Amino acid sequence: MTSSSRSSATSTTTHSYPETLVRGSDGTWEVDENCVALQAITDPERFERGVRQAMKLAKVVNFAERYLKIVTKRAKLEPFRLNAVQVIVVQLIAFCWAQLRPAQILIPKSRQMGISTLLQTLLFVLALLTRNYRCLTVAHREDSAGMIFRMSRTFEEWLPRKFRRELKTKTKGCLEWRDTGSITQVATIGTGDGLGMGFTLNAFHGSEVAVWAKRGDAKAAWTSAAPAIADNEDTLIAFESTPDGPDPFFYDLCSRSLAGFGDWQAVFLPWYLDPTYRISREEYALRVARARFEGEVHFELTAEEQELVKLVASQPTVAGEEWIRWPCQLEIEQILWRRITIENKCDGDVDTFNRYYPSTWEMAFQSRDVQLFSGHTIERIKAQAKPPTGVGAMHAVKGQASFRARDKAEQDRSKWQVMVWEEPQAGFEYMIGADVAEGVEGGDFSAAYVGKLDRALGQVEVVAAVHGTIDPDLYAEQLDLLGQWYGDALLAVECNRTFEVMRTLRKRGYKNLYWRMDPTNPRSKVKHPGWHTNTKTRPIMLSILKAMARDNDVVVYDGELPGEMQTMVPGKNGRWEARKGYHDDRVMALAILLAVAGFRDKRGRRRRERERPAEEKSESAAVVAMHRRKAWAASKNLNTSADESTYTM
Repeated sequence: MTSSSRSSATSTTTHSYPETLVRGSDGTWEVDENCVALQAITDPERFERGVRQAMKLAKVVNFAERYLKIVTKRAKLEPFRLNAVQVIVVQLIAFCWAQLRPAQILIPKSRQMGISTLLQTLLFVLALLTRNYRCLTVAHREDSAGMIFRMSRTFEEWLPRKFRRELKTKTKGCLEWRDTGSITQVATIGTGDGLGMGFTLNAFHGSEVAVWAKRGDAKAAWTSAAPAIADNEDTLIAFESTPDGPDPFFYDLCSRSLAGFGDWQAVFLPWYLDPTYRISREEYALRVARARFEGEVHFELTAEEQELVKLVASQPTVAGEEWIRWPCQLEIEQILWRRITIENKCDGDVDTFNRYYPSTWEMAFQSRDVQLFSGHTIERIKAQAKPPTGVGAMHAVKGQASFRARDKAEQDRSKWQVMVWEEPQAGFEYMIGADVAEGVEGGDFSAAYVGKLDRALGQVEVVAAVHGTIDPDLYAEQLDLLGQWYGDALLAVECNRTFEVMRTLRKRGYKNLYWRMDPTNPRSKVKHPGWHTNTKTRPIMLSILKAMARDNDVVVYDGELPGEMQTMVPGKNGRWEARKGYHDDRVMALAILLAVAGFRDKRGRRRRERERPAEEKSESAAVVAMHRRKAWAASKNLNTSADESTYTM
């Protein structure tokens, strides 16, 4: 056994995965007994078992590289050799097996990285060398199933004679060895809930899982096959796919894995990990000149390419994300390959390239449907995200609103939180937009955002938030105290499904509640307290949010918001709403906040007030404020000098 260190899959990657197998001096794979996977094992017997399990995988890979042949991209029959991306997946499987647990992995990836080939190779060798080892591969289409099965047939046909065994079956997508009882079989998702019935499985390979839901009942098929899979130390379960947006099956599994649910381990494989995805300057110049240009070829990065380079290099990595974040300084040869691929294989469309060759985990799951927010907008909102300075709850201390942070244990016990990114600052105007849920178990969430307004620039910065499953009366209390803390911020509470939050706020005597009027009729009079989301206001508020997010006029630090933004698609009635099974409470809370802030008109365009001279703006603002106070006072039958509360739309 040897011990060595490996820098990365490519020379420019600055983040590396835990390594369990290493290449020995003779080029074969061996187990590093000092690896991270084995360091946590203190029992000597379990340690030896862990080494044996990792060594079993090493032997499988060594056998494959020595004796198996594959048809390469160049349409030639050549010996199988692990590429740099396949090594990452092998290391993850070894990592799991060394810890004496089944390898149950999810692989969102770029196209043509050889992952299906790798998994079929591993399944074939495991079935060939292990007694009664039974493997099942499920493809999304019949033609794909046929191509995958032909791979196994090629392995078998070109095996050295000394390793060939009599086959009991080698047709209809199945290879079954007579003497060992091992099987490797290929089926399609169309089999439905009959998958895996009738025998025990030791390995399961799901191919192009992201589109399973389009071909059949993906959840029914998987839940049918899952009970048939043995829970052994050498079990291998792998779902691989080029993502197809936030689909209802693969995306859900990946999201739950990232959140720490279940035994799934995810590994994301962006395009730039493949060392073949690059071309030289000379080749690029030749291809461009030959295609359509004359004269000098420019290599300067475009603004979009510069933004991509920064995004890839600055990916945040934390414990538990060793396999899904790959901070890397992209090289010019990789960028040039990307340009050529966009032009030749993606019809010149960057979004199409990002679909098939994602650069980040988040980019991989951007919606492929018509969506409210563009992928570029969502990526920019994601880049703004940062942890709050405090997570806790609002309290009244000697009659004054105060924020108290909670420790980690309290946060885990609570179903709702108040998050603060910036405490109140003197001299600023604050507003709150609040989406209201019923607060019942298993229902929607309540959400609110506190915005700090810069009227000179027409911008809003979200400085605090409330989110979770919270009873209406408690939600009202938190909003009341939060509004007081932020200088009696204008508080706009949705009044659609329940009025209890608004009733409680009025009983508590909150000073600065929003009173709604018809936004399509600026001359209408005040009617009722609270914001009402309906067929008139919904498209207006969402168009304002879309425009301000697009133009970078809203800054949001909540890392959960982009996930909701990318699920906003047209519903059956044509209105924008969250995809079935997802939530839009954060999106709606922000939309209410921006609509009430009033920086844009109903068409989503910036108001001309921002372009008037400063003196005129100041005078106009004073006149508007006076009329608002009068309108509010009239609705309360008060004298205009009795209260300084404002009315805003």
